[in-house]
Amino acid sequence: MLKELSLVVFIVVILLSVMTFIYTRVLKPSIATQLRIWLIPGIYLTNLFSYMFGRIGGVPMGVIQTASYLILLIVVVGLNFKVVGRRIVKPINLSITQLSNCTANIDKVSDQINTSSEQLARGTLEQASSIEETSASLQEMSSMASKNASHVSQVNKLMIASKESVNQGQAAIERVNDSMKNIKESSYETAKIIKTIDEIAFQTNLLALNAAVEAARAGDAGKGFAVVAEEVRSLAQRCTSAARNTSELIQKSVMNAESGVTVAVDTLITMGAIAENANKIADLVHSIDKAIEHQARGIENINISITQLNKLTTHNAQTAEKSASGYRALSQQTQSLTAVVQILDNLAFGKTT
Repeated sequence: MLKELSLVVFIVVILLSVMTFIYTRVLKPSIATQLRIWLIPGIYLTNLFSYMFGRIGGVPMGVIQTASYLILLIVVVGLNFKVVGRRIVKPINLSITQLSNCTANIDKVSDQINTSSEQLARGTLEQASSIEETSASLQEMSSMASKNASHVSQVNKLMIASKESVNQGQAAIERVNDSMKNIKESSYETAKIIKTIDEIAFQTNLLALNAAVEAARAGDAGKGFAVVAEEVRSLAQRCTSAARNTSELIQKSVMNAESGVTVAVDTLITMGAIAENANKIADLVHSIDKAIEHQARGIENINISITQLNKLTTHNAQTAEKSASGYRALSQQTQSLTAVVQILDNLAFGKTT
């Protein structure tokens, strides 16, 4: 029995020695110092109690001393466990508190970031929808601008053709004006010739009259000559009448020619004004054509920019959605970390769930 007890005590002493070595070498050097402070007085007290109990009870000194050493080691190691527990639990408690605060802050920040990301995603989607509508409107405007540019180009071609027609009409009126001037001058020359014919007829009439007078004086000898003189006089009167009628017609022609010249001049002035206005309109239409063409290119560039912005907004929306998913995963990890902190807190303070 004594041998078995000694073997058990020996094993316990070995285990306690190993544990003491671990605590003194692995944990902190100050624990070894504390152990020596408690162990040296304990050895003396154990020897004293062993001697006293051996004297009083008659128990062998080896058994009493072994049991006393065992009790001493258990007490000393228990005290060291208590000290070590106090020294470990306090930093662990502080670390758990700090870790709990950090997880709470992370959870709060992750919630805020998650909310902001969701709002950003919704705003980005709304912006993408607005940009898509704007892009459709710009495409419609671009189509209308292209049609207007085509119409203005056709109008510009028509104005150029009208300008050429006006120029041709102006040239034709100038030629008509020149012709009317020539007709007027020819009428003046013809009037002079008719006047000369009228004067010749008048002189011929006088000569025929004188011949008739002389034939009358000659009597029967001058009758034949009188008949000829009468015929000449009749022809002279007819020439005078024809010359007078022709002169009147020529005067009317001259008046009509002058009126035609005046009308031609007025028409030429009007056509000049029309040509000038047509030139101005052609210049304006050309400027409008260039402006609409420039506007169409600008709208096309804006449409391209809107398309690129739409792609960028869609990419931002996808990125915001991915960020929101990441923040939700971070929130889940934070909740898991909070659960681990709670478990450590329960272990440190002896709480039960």
